[in-house]
Amino acid sequence: MTSVVADGVNWSKANLTGLPNSVRFSSLVVSGGDLAFVLDEATKKVYKSTDGIIWSQIATNYDVEAIYEVLPSASGGDILITVNNNGSLMFAKSKDFSEIKLLNSVPGNIPIKDYSAAKVKMTSLSG
Repeated sequence: MTSVVADGVNWSKANLTGLPNSVRFSSLVVSGGDLAFVLDEATKKVYKSTDGIIWSQIATNYDVEAIYEVLPSASGGDILITVNNNGSLMFAKSKDFSEIKLLNSVPGNIPIKDYSAAKVKMTSLSG
């Protein structure tokens, strides 16, 4: 059971369906304004939802270890993720997890759990 809010003020209860108990909600990311993705820490599987209530598992070519955030882009950003590629952790990107493009190896000091992502708007400091 969770709560939903339609107007930003008044909350009501809603039953989530399709999600296992081992989902890592800190991995929740919204892409394109209407798709939400979240990672199941136990199985390394990704789930998607268009309403935040009904969820379905997505078939991927890799075990997903972490979902970070949507990368900034003028044409709609990809989601930055970490995947297990034959025992090696790799950064990768994907728009919706239907296709995953491998990038480079993940350095040992980059967290794959117990982190938080934040968006920062950069402004010019020149006066």
